[in-house]
Amino acid sequence: MKSANFLWLCVVLVSIAGDGVNYENSFAGGLVQQDAFLNHMGWTSKTIPDTLNQLIGPIQSLGQLVGGFMAAIYNDYLGRRHTLLAGCVITCVGNALLIASPNVPALLIGRILMGVSAAFLNNGVAMYCSEVAEPNTRGTANNVQFLFGQAITIAASGINLAISGLPITANWGWRLACSVIFIPMVTMGISIWIVCPESPRWLIMKGRYDEALEVLLKIRSEGIKTEKVMLEYNEMKAAVVYEQEHNETSYWHFIKNKAAIKRTLIAMSSSLWWIFNGNAIFTYYFRTVYIGAGITDTHTQYLLQLMNSLLGFVATCIGAYGIDKWGRRMAGITATSVAAVSLCIMCAISVRFLDGQEVPSRAAGIAFIFMYNFETTIWQATWNTIGMLYGAEIWAPSLRAKGFSLGCFTGMAAGFVSTYTATPTLNRLQGYTWLLYGGFCALACFQVWATWPETLGKNLEEIELYFDTGAAKQVRNVMDHKEENSADDKLSITDNEKENIDIRSE
Repeated sequence: MKSANFLWLCVVLVSIAGDGVNYENSFAGGLVQQDAFLNHMGWTSKTIPDTLNQLIGPIQSLGQLVGGFMAAIYNDYLGRRHTLLAGCVITCVGNALLIASPNVPALLIGRILMGVSAAFLNNGVAMYCSEVAEPNTRGTANNVQFLFGQAITIAASGINLAISGLPITANWGWRLACSVIFIPMVTMGISIWIVCPESPRWLIMKGRYDEALEVLLKIRSEGIKTEKVMLEYNEMKAAVVYEQEHNETSYWHFIKNKAAIKRTLIAMSSSLWWIFNGNAIFTYYFRTVYIGAGITDTHTQYLLQLMNSLLGFVATCIGAYGIDKWGRRMAGITATSVAAVSLCIMCAISVRFLDGQEVPSRAAGIAFIFMYNFETTIWQATWNTIGMLYGAEIWAPSLRAKGFSLGCFTGMAAGFVSTYTATPTLNRLQGYTWLLYGGFCALACFQVWATWPETLGKNLEEIELYFDTGAAKQVRNVMDHKEENSADDKLSITDNEKENIDIRSE
């Protein structure tokens, strides 16, 4: 098999189950809206007690908080492949608890485990795809997971629509729907175990240089040592060896100087701002909007969710292809500026025509739904494509898993607070909540414009040059002396490598 085809096969196989979040949000999260499930749990009034209603949603983010740091440690010690395999196993265990749901504690534990598994899958996919992909297609490779995630969302929306008409005593419906996730998870786990090699960068971190070079040649050049591949290999090795020799592998190096602080803040922001597009609030506000638009039938609401999922899939396809064309900064600026303006318009509609109205304006409800779908479609085509990609790109090799985890921790912590406070915030601010979120998006737009470097087309080691680190100096030295192959002396290349080196120009 040609190297390019094998590389994309690996990318697809590690992305089959999405990032874990899409399924959780689309079906497991929506489980609490199914009448049969509510009846099964003993909530016969078809409503969840207020204290539980405020906890069941955001507790999944709490699982991601814990799982994020676990995944970073797991990733560094056991590798990208094993992190993904662990994510598959944890998903299956957590989902089994949701299917059983014998009581409230089991439901909450299942939700937490689904959050933990999402953290493992997020961390594993982002590390793997970023580290094996070609520089000019890294954005698309990293977003294949979201294409599968959107496909899972569509399936979940269709299933929710199909079982919404079942009798309240039909517990098999929601249990069967929960079981669907086992198909991609088991397929993904077996495929990774049999087909996918480990990331060459992680192998270098573990001193397994021959294996790293073998994998890199397999995914780049049909096993032939070309000048381009050897340059990439030497850059990897230069960065990793320098970090390890100078002990630049701890959390202290997130803040040790101005360049480190800048990189840390940039990475954290790429995960932080995603919560302010309004999606978390809409979950609690959609009944007001649907009633205003005259859409009161549950079946029709699920049909609209399915249509939104299809629209999201199209937007994700456009974004996954385009992110390697228009770049990371442009995507971030577009997403946040459109969101800021849209959320302000949604605020005006809510305050003037929906909040506190005995008979909400039907036209206003329809206009609100249109603006929300427009804003989220643009967001999915832009910000969603960089949310996980950018936080994995800008870190040095030995800090990548920890740094990505820190960024996710920031986003999940903010997501937990945002979701947990959504109900009281809406009760107090009502439609002005959208204005608050629009203000945050405007701030995000300025921060992206002012501080984000463009990483389009750069390999992961060359991105180090933006932050002028010690590893960056070694990478620059390799680039400056590539024709002399002088890096060999500095990088302690093994005797086996020296004997077999036969660099061929492309």
